[in-house]
Amino acid sequence: LGLHLRSFVTTTKPQPSLNHNLKSVPLVLTGDNDPGAKPPLEWINESLAKIDFKRLRLTMHDRLVGVLDNDLLEATNHNYVGLLYPQIQAQLEVEWRLQCERDLAAQFRIQSGAIEITTKIDPEAEFASILVQRGATAEERAHIEIMGCDPNALLKSRAIERGELQVEAPRHPSTLVAAYLRAREDNADQAVLTSMVQRLRLEKPDTTAMQPEDRAIVATAMAPSSTADQKREQPAFRRARGPNLRPSILR
Repeated sequence: LGLHLRSFVTTTKPQPSLNHNLKSVPLVLTGDNDPGAKPPLEWINESLAKIDFKRLRLTMHDRLVGVLDNDLLEATNHNYVGLLYPQIQAQLEVEWRLQCERDLAAQFRIQSGAIEITTKIDPEAEFASILVQRGATAEERAHIEIMGCDPNALLKSRAIERGELQVEAPRHPSTLVAAYLRAREDNADQAVLTSMVQRLRLEKPDTTAMQPEDRAIVATAMAPSSTADQKREQPAFRRARGPNLRPSILR
């Protein structure tokens, strides 16, 4: 059923009442998509910079992220070579792990009854969706409805809705903190962990309510580990970079 759903969920528009579906989501926000004669790595970096990853579903297959995701491929002009660069895979894995934690947070609230949903699957009409009935914030609603475009997330949410599956509570309100802790436990590649550490230092999440062991892990990650790191943490350095410039998560 999951494989069959994948064949039509990504090619069929949900009902007009839904605000989000993969074909209506503006994946590439600005700029010219014509790659011209640019090298694959330069081309892929420019394409990824235009994507809102909170509105795009990523999947991991055989330790590769995004290579089977039609909407990501369309947004990157089917730049398969660029997607396979190790630093690009590290960036995509970070986004995939954040997506997984957002999924878990939403599914746990569905399980608790705080959010009420209805899942619809019609193989004959080649249509599937998740409708949020009540309890969700605007951000949660948007995320849950996009989850309906991912067969695995949809089927898991359906099982939770029916009481057939239990999920664990999120590790932390910050999806970044939760994703970092899980990535460490999963022995994720160092490039992935390094990218997350850079984001943690920028976000500076509250760790007071965490378990002591997890709090120590996150505190160590956020602590400057070198003279260069200390310079990056100084206000003058941040001003020099500009207020809206996000740190690169590529190495």
